Order: sequence, then structure tokens, then C-alpha cells
Amino acid sequence: MELTKHSQTIAQLIADHPDDPVCELAVAVLSHSINAVHFKVNLFEIQTPQAKLMKTLDMSYIVSVVISAMKKPHATKYLIAHGETLISYSAFFHSKVILCNSSALNFLVARLRAKDWENRCLCLAGLLRLYRLNSEEDTGLFDPNAFMQAVMRPKPAHINDTLMMYGQNSLVYRIW
Repeated sequence: MELTKHSQTIAQLIADHPDDPVCELAVAVLSHSINAVHFKVNLFEIQTPQAKLMKTLDMSYIVSVVISAMKKPHATKYLIAHGETLISYSAFFHSKVILCNSSALNFLVARLRAKDWENRCLCLAGLLRLYRLNSEEDTGLFDPNAFMQAVMRPKPAHINDTLMMYGQNSLVYRIW
């Protein structure tokens, strides 16, 4: 958490020395330190030190600096992978920043065509995170009466025979 407090300085280092090999390490430090804070934030407790720290971060500047470092011709897989992780995980709490930065959004969409499934899934998860906090809760249309009628209705003979042979109390059969 202490490193995250200095993320603005680290991002400024990347911006001041874009061709320096230290950029690779700086992006990795930003990714690990900021994501460590993201993982500790509880949505129901907004007064935690992590939540307060997250609100102080200038993520628009950090994301734009990381994206510009990733666009450099000498950017390594290491730098791109850490930038990808930072952008994808930041999409949950900082969705407005990612949506306003067209390069970051285009990066997530473009990486859906990556050869590696891990990269595809990470970017797809990032795109899904963009809308998670602002989306409507899925209430579902659960009707307990219809559920009880379905459970009480006799099962077809071939399914009933299999269930009796396998055992009604098995974990596969139980619904709740």
C-alpha cells in the first residue's frame, strides 16, 4: 500500500523517461501495487484505508502514461502484460477513466483477438468490469410456488430409475 501512495511519482518517471528500460519495471510496480489495493477494497466499506487511497489516485494520468509506454516500439511482452493487467483490473473501480481513454478501451477490445487465451480472457473480464458497478442487480424471476410444483411433479420413469440407482441424496441431485 505504501508503494501505491507514490504511484503518481512512478507514473511521472515513465512520462519523463519514456525510452529508458526502467519504464518496464515502473509499469510492473504500478500494476502490482495498484492492483493490490484494488483487491483489498470492500465495496461495502468505503472508509477503509484502501478505499480512501484508491480515491486519491489520478488514474486518468496513470492509465494514459501506461498506454503511451505500451505503444512504444521497444515495449516488451513484460511491459505490455503488466499494462494489460493494470488496465483490466482498473476497469472495475475506475470505469469512467477507461471509457474516457479511447486508447485503453481500444486496447482491451483489440486484445480479444490475441492468440493467448489468458490475454483474451483478461481483456474480456476488463470489458465486463467496465459496466459492473453501474449495472442493475439481477433480481431474477424466481417464483417459489412454480419451483415447488416442478419439484413435486413426478419425474419421467427413465430419469426416476437412474436417480434411484444413483441415490437421491447425492450432491448432483440436490438443488440447494
